[in-house]
Order: sequence, then structure tokens, then C-alpha cells
Amino acid sequence: MQREHAQQEEINRHLRLEIETLRSPARLEQIATKDLHLVAPTRDQAIILERVTPSAPPEKSIVAAR
Repeated sequence: MQREHAQQEEINRHLRLEIETLRSPARLEQIATKDLHLVAPTRDQAIILERVTPSAPPEKSIVAAR
């Protein structure tokens, strides 16, 4: 049972490594430029969006229904 557990842990490590490799920015950039023929935007074309954390809803709310 311990040997099987060790084998499953090894498989898990390999799968996690494969996931991280598939998600790598370099790989995604290669797919975007070569397969999808996309180009990187220039500095003037790029728009940077800031992530805003949502505020908590008010304690008491009234919901209108029709």
C-alpha cells in the first residue's frame, strides 16, 4: 500500500509539472504568435487594467421584484 501511494505521489508530481509547463507564459506566447498569428501591442496600444477588490454588500438590502 505504501508503494502504491508513493507511485501515485510520483504520478501526481509529473502531472503538476506538466500543467505548469502547459501554462507557462513562453508557451502561451509561442502559440499566440505562431499558431494564432497575434502580435504584441505597442506601448501606445496597451491598456493596463487594475484589479479592484469588490466591496462588501451593505448589511441590509432591499430587493425589488416585479
